[in-house]
Amino acid sequence: IDFEQRMDARFADFEQRMDARFADSEQRMDARFADSEQRMEARFADSEQRMEARFAEIRDLVTDTETKLLRAFYGFVESNQKRLEGIERDQTNLHERLSILERRVTEVERRLNMPPAV
Repeated sequence: IDFEQRMDARFADFEQRMDARFADSEQRMDARFADSEQRMEARFADSEQRMEARFAEIRDLVTDTETKLLRAFYGFVESNQKRLEGIERDQTNLHERLSILERRVTEVERRLNMPPAV
């Protein structure tokens, strides 16, 4: 019985030591996982901030490009509008001159076709 008690005591001691070792290993693993998790969260947060900053830069670049395009387009429209106004003015002047010439030609034809009364 003495041998059994000693063996039981040894097994109990061994079991306690193994439990302690497993608990210690578990604590170290938990600490490592927590540390890894914190590092990964920090990296993700940093990556997210960099992406947000880059998206803000791209948004600003697109907005600036859009503004430049609109300004260029409006400048083009204004110059075309002035050109069209000039063409319309010239066309009106030509119509007036043509009308004057048509009247004069009609007067000349009338004189030629209708001699003066004697």
